[in-house]
Amino acid sequence: MIKALKQYYGNMQLRKLQKHRHHKAVSVNWEQVKRMGILYHCESEGDFKTVKTYVESLPEHINLSTLGYVDAKELSDFHIQAEPFRFYCQADLNWYYKPVSAGVRDFIQEPFDLLINLCDEDLLPLNFVLLQSHARLIAGEYTDKQWHDLMIETEKNAPKAYLLEQIERYLKMIKTQ
Repeated sequence: MIKALKQYYGNMQLRKLQKHRHHKAVSVNWEQVKRMGILYHCESEGDFKTVKTYVESLPEHINLSTLGYVDAKELSDFHIQAEPFRFYCQADLNWYYKPVSAGVRDFIQEPFDLLINLCDEDLLPLNFVLLQSHARLIAGEYTDKQWHDLMIETEKNAPKAYLLEQIERYLKMIKTQ
């Protein structure tokens, strides 16, 4: 009962944020990406390894930051990582699941050229970050909610590596002046 009330109030705050959101998408070609963020739900060490493998494959000129949400009261040992890998958990949320830690605020304020959302679930702690982000272009999996500027439709349960590959592929096709 209390969890449902928290969820309801959190969704209400999220709708309020969306209503007052002033995000204007800017077309960005893959070659123009200098600052990139990756937002994801880190349910297991496998999720982290997928992101880490992708990060290691990126060109060195891309300034990168990742933020993984861990749906637990505290972080596990493998979550203790060097930059660009950051994590937050339930301890970093307020009572209606809005992230309040300094690390998350820093990620939100970062003016990324591209923010990739790898989460295909409707999770308040990730949605708050997504809606408040100062990224120029937000890409992610197709969803009914219009929070991504570039949406890629994938098969249900398609690997995250495939989504990352497709986002990169379509950004390489974009022509800008």
